[in-house]
Amino acid sequence: MLPKKIAANDAKAAAPPLRVWIFPALCCAATFAFYNIFIKEGSGTIHPILGGVILQFVAALFGVVILGAVATKKEVAYCKHGLLWSCCAGIAVGTAEMLSYCVSGMGVPATHSIPIIIGGNVLFGAVLGLIILGEKLMLHGWCGVVLLILGIALVATDSGDKVEGGAASDDDIAPPLLIWIGPALICALAYALYNIFIKSTYLVAYELSLMVSVFFGC
Repeated sequence: MLPKKIAANDAKAAAPPLRVWIFPALCCAATFAFYNIFIKEGSGTIHPILGGVILQFVAALFGVVILGAVATKKEVAYCKHGLLWSCCAGIAVGTAEMLSYCVSGMGVPATHSIPIIIGGNVLFGAVLGLIILGEKLMLHGWCGVVLLILGIALVATDSGDKVEGGAASDDDIAPPLLIWIGPALICALAYALYNIFIKSTYLVAYELSLMVSVFFGC
């Protein structure tokens, strides 16, 4: 079936109950964790830009297959607003992917880089959600953000010393914090912008906004 255009204000709705969206959100978090582990595994043997391009190309093929399957069963609604923000999300996540390859390629342990990138994503996302989307957090929500900052600081300054195996080789030694923390936080910011742009596409139908983002490198 052909895509169906919809008006941006036709898709506005109240936030769904927690029980409706928590499971898909946790599944998304799990796949995102695997995504970061796979980047860490490949980062030492491929150029960051090439790795990011291959990742986006595979994501595009995967997205086209799913979009084709969805389009054969029902109309795929969209509007100009949704397409624009989906493209912005693709640019943001493409940038984040290449930075993630760079950070992992420096030899930063996954136990350091992944929590900081994901935690920073949540931190920046909360702030950007307030600034860009006009969303608000209550007091306990901002307390969680403060705890998140403390958690990022603890993880970033953890020595990561091994308890077994004797002396570490040069390949096992992580670079100094000052070298990689900046790119890691910029990567987290890019991921946060990606999620903010995805949220902006909420005003259009779910299927196409997701697939266009996948096309640009989800």
